[in-house]
Amino acid sequence: YVNLPIGIPALAILWWLLPSRAIIRRRLDLFGAVTLGLALGALQLMLDRGQHKDWLESPEIVAELLISLSAFWIFYIHVRSAPQPLFDGTLIKNRNFQVGLMFMAILGITNVALSSVLPTMFQSLYGYNVMQTGELMAPRGMGVLVTMLVTTRLMTRVDTRYLITIGYLLAAYSLWMMTQWSLDMDRVPIALAGFVQGLGLGFAFVPVNMIAFGTLTARHRTDGTTLMTLFRNLGSSFGVSVIVTMLARDMQTSHADVGASVTSFNVPAIDPGLIASMGGETGAAMLEMLNGEVTRQAAMIAYLDNFYMMMWLLIFIAPLAWIVKRPQLPKA
Repeated sequence: YVNLPIGIPALAILWWLLPSRAIIRRRLDLFGAVTLGLALGALQLMLDRGQHKDWLESPEIVAELLISLSAFWIFYIHVRSAPQPLFDGTLIKNRNFQVGLMFMAILGITNVALSSVLPTMFQSLYGYNVMQTGELMAPRGMGVLVTMLVTTRLMTRVDTRYLITIGYLLAAYSLWMMTQWSLDMDRVPIALAGFVQGLGLGFAFVPVNMIAFGTLTARHRTDGTTLMTLFRNLGSSFGVSVIVTMLARDMQTSHADVGASVTSFNVPAIDPGLIASMGGETGAAMLEMLNGEVTRQAAMIAYLDNFYMMMWLLIFIAPLAWIVKRPQLPKA
């Protein structure tokens, strides 16, 4: 429903137009491609399997980490020293492009990674079905669409660094709004926070690309686009792994804290000791229901902790737009 209806016409248009463009022939840097592929493959395995293997407690994860770091280091040295590397070494030396890569990785964490865990939250904690979950995620896309349309006009009049800073601060504010969520709220706070987050991400996305590519020559832009996409995917993979790990660990801690507070003294209507003494299927069922609610509350606390973590990450990142040079844009 997404890839095919858009991808097939896009392929047809490319097939029609690309032959008219000049072909720049390049020799494949096989050594660079192999080392980069090895580094990314080991890193992805580590991120995907780390939580199940208890991270650095597992020899497999340690081995994958060492392989990934070693391969990345070899690739970095190779790019800087080879006569025809996979990516031009001048890209790595460009400060604007370096900051753009960092911002794109952060966008991967806050956009793609967050989008991957929110549907699970809506369905498991709030009981929404798939269609309702899609409706709750839609305001984020609407916010992105609105600000991306506005941003293209603003960039000719306003310093792009202002737009990036405002965008990340808006996204941080939306995460603060999400930290105020509760289990008994309706859909309005969810839709509103999603729309505000979309506004922030839309403000940041186009200016980040402009800052990254504004100081690159035309011959470097193809490689630059590839690296930007790579870093966005790496950011999303890293973000998903961190969020899932934090959720699992926070849920365990919060479950113990909440469960310790469920006593006849703190919650007069519930006496776990009395329920346990009832025995039989009735007592077991009641204890299971009580444990289910404790788990639900603990999961909510874990999600809120993750929202706080990402909020502070965005607040810290927002001012870093000012360490780059302002790209020269044509006046409107």
